Amino acid sequence: MKQLRTATHPGLQTLPQWWEHRNFRIVVQIMLVVGFSALAALGKAIHPSQGIPGSSSIYWLGPMILGAATMRWPGAGMAMGIGMGFFSMPFGLGHTMGYNLALYGSTGVLIDIITHLPKMNIRNPFTAIITGLGAHLSKFAFIMGAAAMSPVIKHFEIVGVLNSLGLHIAFGIAAGFFGWGIFRLGQGAGKKLLK
Repeated sequence: MKQLRTATHPGLQTLPQWWEHRNFRIVVQIMLVVGFSALAALGKAIHPSQGIPGSSSIYWLGPMILGAATMRWPGAGMAMGIGMGFFSMPFGLGHTMGYNLALYGSTGVLIDIITHLPKMNIRNPFTAIITGLGAHLSKFAFIMGAAAMSPVIKHFEIVGVLNSLGLHIAFGIAAGFFGWGIFRLGQGAGKKLLK
């Protein structure tokens, strides 16, 4: 079929042939980073507020885990985190852009660190859960550090630090599993389409 298509339409390139072009790969990678960053920021913006610390992670961290599983290249997590920081202003995520760049960028860095450790495959549910947990705890540590330097009392301080920590652990695990689950559904659908 491929030979017939090429013979019928000389000069027509298939996707594997396009993928050999470095510039094409770079454009696709940029589009993926922008897409997953925007999806994460949108998820954070539209999540139903439940007043539970860390509950929004499924909506924003899940897409970042999905993006890391899809792209699997060094620096993808940090790029998505920084992208989410840039999208924080148009999506109205609160805080300053600098704060959001540092917050979500550092979360993305931790995604990169965990997913590139030996024997840690982000496409494995265990690794996805560990990545979600670690990334969400990174965000929690960042917020705690910022709150310690701020005279303003944060909501999680009222609820209690340990309670908030436990909720961040639970929701981080859920976000990792959610991101992995969406990746697996997409992978299964792709295999069916290619049959």
